Amino acid sequence: GTGDQVEVGYLYGPDYLEFKSLGKTAAWNWTQGGMLQWVGETEQVIFNDFDGEQYVARIVNLEGGELKEMPYPVGAVSPGGSRALSYNFARLRRGMPGYGYAGGIDPDGDVLIPSRKGSGLKVIDLERGRSEELFTVADLAAIKPEASMEGAFHYLTHCLFAPSGERFVFFHRWLVKDNRRYTRMISADLSGGNLHIFPAFEMVSHVAWQDDRHVLAYARTRELGDKYYLFTDMSSSYRVVGEQALRSDGHPQYAPGGQYFVTDTYPDRFGRQHLMIYDQKDDQRLDLASLRQPLKYIKGTRCDFHPRWNRKGDLICFDSAHPGKRSLCTIKLERD
Repeated sequence: GTGDQVEVGYLYGPDYLEFKSLGKTAAWNWTQGGMLQWVGETEQVIFNDFDGEQYVARIVNLEGGELKEMPYPVGAVSPGGSRALSYNFARLRRGMPGYGYAGGIDPDGDVLIPSRKGSGLKVIDLERGRSEELFTVADLAAIKPEASMEGAFHYLTHCLFAPSGERFVFFHRWLVKDNRRYTRMISADLSGGNLHIFPAFEMVSHVAWQDDRHVLAYARTRELGDKYYLFTDMSSSYRVVGEQALRSDGHPQYAPGGQYFVTDTYPDRFGRQHLMIYDQKDDQRLDLASLRQPLKYIKGTRCDFHPRWNRKGDLICFDSAHPGKRSLCTIKLERD
């Protein structure tokens, strides 16, 4: 509900059992939290908050001292920490309940395809505090329109920068009669130029950049259906990844270097979620854990693993409710 706050902070110490609180936020959800992330390689973090009027992003140091407040919420920060991407989180609440935040009003309300300046995708210069809108939702809907877009509710979500920070991907989604969701994945550079619509069909769910030219995504294609694909940016080519080893949707993230990625699954019919590393070069899957999630964690309160690497690539952390409550778990990896 509006006003519910969660604490923001980090874990440290030998087994990451010590918690340092950096403050609280009223802009969060169970699926993506408050978009808490590192600002590049610095000792600063950024997270979203609601100030009673609008969503903002706060940059704090590791003592919780506020360094800056941005007048927009952030969806992704560039690897170098100089820029962030922002979209309309209030609108997301209608398009995907569970991904928006409480509070905040969507100025576009029932407008199906907003063309209002400020309704679209922005790049924020975190150092100078300036922002530039690259596209409104209407700008994107006008590019290669599809029949299913007519009369649908359009919104933007899920941004991710390439490793160089020069390009990024995001989702343009539209909801037909409030139940059928279509997604297309689009890439662009920081000025909104060199726009590319990937050759997925109807569905893209989770993505990771392998390097500056390749994007891994769980997606659907007309030819081959739902699988993990490695798409080549600015091109119509793609190939299937882990045809036999990876048979369900998950949340992939590459280790530094781009040969391995960690990913997970949604609960199977026994309620088990699986965590694994996939070696793309040798087509090998290494299972790390298979954990049962309590039945009460379903739908909006579900606990996806969302596995992620530390910045060195020798530790994976993931969220899980298998201990009976939401927990942050870590796995140290021994490199051979």
